[in-house]
Amino acid sequence: MYYPISNIQKQFYINNMMYPKDTSYLIPSLFKVKGKVHVDLLEKSINTIIGRYDILRSFYVREGNQILQSFVDENDAKIKVAQVFIPGIYDGVEFLGLKEEIHQLFALDKWPLFRIKLFSFKNDISILAITFHHIIIDLHSKKIFGKELSSYYNQFLKNIDLNVEEVANSYTEFVSWENEKLCTQDADRMIGFWKKHLVGADLVLDLPTDHKRPSLSSKKGKRIYFTLDKLKTESVKKIGMKISIDPFVILLSAYALLCSRLSNQDHVIVGVPVTNRRKPDFKNIFGPFLNIVPIHVDFSSINDENDLLKQVRISLLQAHRNQEIPFLFLLENIEFQKSFSRNPIFQIGFTSEPPMEVNFDGLSISPLVIEKLGSQLDLFFTFWERGGEIHVFLEYSSDLFNDSTIRKWIENYKEIVTELVSS
Repeated sequence: MYYPISNIQKQFYINNMMYPKDTSYLIPSLFKVKGKVHVDLLEKSINTIIGRYDILRSFYVREGNQILQSFVDENDAKIKVAQVFIPGIYDGVEFLGLKEEIHQLFALDKWPLFRIKLFSFKNDISILAITFHHIIIDLHSKKIFGKELSSYYNQFLKNIDLNVEEVANSYTEFVSWENEKLCTQDADRMIGFWKKHLVGADLVLDLPTDHKRPSLSSKKGKRIYFTLDKLKTESVKKIGMKISIDPFVILLSAYALLCSRLSNQDHVIVGVPVTNRRKPDFKNIFGPFLNIVPIHVDFSSINDENDLLKQVRISLLQAHRNQEIPFLFLLENIEFQKSFSRNPIFQIGFTSEPPMEVNFDGLSISPLVIEKLGSQLDLFFTFWERGGEIHVFLEYSSDLFNDSTIRKWIENYKEIVTELVSS
């Protein structure tokens, strides 16, 4: 039996059709684990989660002009955790097999669309790799998965009878709700807001490139990781508290200002993922509820740093109130120049995405970062806070930019952050 899919799932599926080798929508989470992992309990915990959420049993097919989803029967939806024993001791993430694991593509018409592999070394260290395709997960779902995986594993470890709460709603119910929502007067009002929000905006951001833009984007890309040290992080948080603004607003404002200066354009549009879970029924359902909204920053009306922060804060608040209009649906209702060489409306993105948290009793577990290939947009800024520092990776199109250029822009960005928190 086949069911409709959401607009964000359709967006991911279309991207997969256009760029079948694109790895930018693979979502890996890596953990360094010290101590013995009970693989049988890990499998049992994961299969318990699979039984709770229909989206984890889904796969996707085309029927004529429609993209539909179907589901593996719950009794048949059992996965095995692949364990690979690595000779020698662990001395860093650059070992054979890990990069291949996190870049291995999924076939969207085959189940499962996530996998778990455990790389075990002789010195009592393992690397746990959990990789999803974005078509079944978002940031909040990552939190759900990590929390439930930890809880079930620890209960199984202690031989505690598992008390699994029934899930009240499913992702398929969200899909039905979304389709109905888009036929309402409220949706018409939201479309009106977005049209007004984009008035006067440049829908193409011309950042200076090192290479000629290809006629068809390849989605090839790289990431550069950097941190804002503890002093700068504390300054961001202090100024945020002083003027009642979240650090997210400050960091996004600095990013928009950087791109405005680089492009010499007064209008900058940044794609910002939002949770899209305002309806209480969907607060704790697994699946890709996110939507990506265009935040328009108009520098022609900004006199100083406070004006910039105020404008970005208001734009984010307004976007939150109008977030239920899917990006694909928005494209159907506004005029823009179609191109296969760049993303429509916005070519840069910004988000906050802390690593998934996993806690197994008796084990020491810490998240890891590793070079991941692929680029969703020309530039995509992702940050999180850990250990009193703001950690960032800047994902960039390697078709357009050299490593040295991005590193220079990172230093420029740090200087702009200093400007904003010193004003």
